[in-house]
Amino acid sequence: MQLKNDQPSLERLYAEIDSYYESRGRFVRIFSNYAYEDKTGFSVEFIIDRTHVVRYSIGEDRGFFLSALELGIGPRFFSPSVFWSPDESERFCIDSTPEAIEANLKLLDEFLGLRPAQTSR
Repeated sequence: MQLKNDQPSLERLYAEIDSYYESRGRFVRIFSNYAYEDKTGFSVEFIIDRTHVVRYSIGEDRGFFLSALELGIGPRFFSPSVFWSPDESERFCIDSTPEAIEANLKLLDEFLGLRPAQTSR
């Protein structure tokens, strides 16, 4: 299933982000979303573990739907080629599928050195 620039896709992106972090025992809170003025896509902003702000976008380019992940550093958002490296950024997927979203969130965790929360017994 490919996410597009519609309401069901926005809801699916919310669900993918929530389920990814909740299944790992991590705090996640989506605090903003907005559609592009030209109606070609949307972005969702969320915070992970109360420390890292991320923007995930789905947009249309020449008839194809693509996704992009950006990390908030200070007042700006940066793509993986800037916050990691051009070589490592090639590991991120631009597909707008649920599988690509999960893969990109895993890569972001790898960059941040984050692990699932330890559960106490």
